[in-house]
Amino acid sequence: MKTNKKVQTNSVQKSEKENAVKVTALAIIPKPMTLLTPQDVPTATEVTEAPETATIPTVTEEASQQATFKTPLATATAETDLDITTIHPSTDNHRKTFNDASLQELAESIREVGILQAIAVRPRTEGGYEIIYGERRYRASLLAGAKTIKATIYNNVTDDEAEDMSLSENLQR
Repeated sequence: MKTNKKVQTNSVQKSEKENAVKVTALAIIPKPMTLLTPQDVPTATEVTEAPETATIPTVTEEASQQATFKTPLATATAETDLDITTIHPSTDNHRKTFNDASLQELAESIREVGILQAIAVRPRTEGGYEIIYGERRYRASLLAGAKTIKATIYNNVTDDEAEDMSLSENLQR
């Protein structure tokens, strides 16, 4: 003999004709809250009182230098056309190999429309200019037979700044 036990649940069951879908409702019971009494709430004077003197930590010169953002001290000229024979590749360029077919394509583009973005150079102590970034454009310009190249000259650039500028320019593309 089958007995029916009655169990209290928060669920609703549809008939078999309605695909026997069972829906369960969740009951959310909040945790008991502790109420504050007026004595538990700080007064305005308790909250706003501050010590008469405050100690401000000092910053050491070393910490100050570490926190300083690197900003190039270099000054740049406006874009100018430089004699291509005065330009020299950097010995510190991280790119050591160049794809000949890609350079030929770029050279053809330079013949047709010119250089769209100037290369960046800095003065060399022995004369002329060293490429900071844009060596591929420089090489393609040589292949295209260009006599001049559009360049921005940066003065007072350290080796570290030149490397940062080169990497930054390459990452932007």
